[in-house]
Amino acid sequence: MSAIDDQEEPVLPVAPGDFVETKDLTYPRIGRVVRARWVDEGGKRICKMDVSMYNIDGVNTKRVSPAFDGPKNYEPWITYTDEWMRIAKPDFPVSLKWVPLEDGSGQSIAQYVTGAKRLGDRTVVRRRKTKVESPLAVKPKPPRSDFDPELEVRSRRMAAQQLRDINRAMPNPELIAKAQQLEDEAGRIAREHGMER
Repeated sequence: MSAIDDQEEPVLPVAPGDFVETKDLTYPRIGRVVRARWVDEGGKRICKMDVSMYNIDGVNTKRVSPAFDGPKNYEPWITYTDEWMRIAKPDFPVSLKWVPLEDGSGQSIAQYVTGAKRLGDRTVVRRRKTKVESPLAVKPKPPRSDFDPELEVRSRRMAAQQLRDINRAMPNPELIAKAQQLEDEAGRIAREHGMER
């Protein structure tokens, strides 16, 4: 039995959809959490996260390291430690800016700055929004039908024209009668569906 089995599982510091970045201000890595979970490493509970990566222009590069047979849409199994922090959505593109050194020397250093507000670790579980269906919003589905009146009218008139063309080559009173019947059906369908008067 693990030393952490009897402990209550704490809230994960990040949740799917959160933006994160490394604290390496020279060239920060930026990503969005796909999944997070607790794992036991040597009796310590560690937060591991899968992160879909972004470049400094805001393009989702999905995974940066070689995927081999692994996932291609995210960097898997990244340890969320002191070198990663949760942030608000960054202001892309990320650019180099002159940032004063904290040693009071008055000198500045060029660093990539996301402009994103730093957020603390999560302390409560993010609740998913539940979609409430209103009974008034549900409408009965119309009956399914493949009947297309415009297509029916066109196909009957086209068939009637073909019968007349055949009749010119080989006269036959039955062809003319059938062509007239098709024309009458097309006219009736067109009037029933308001396509003609």
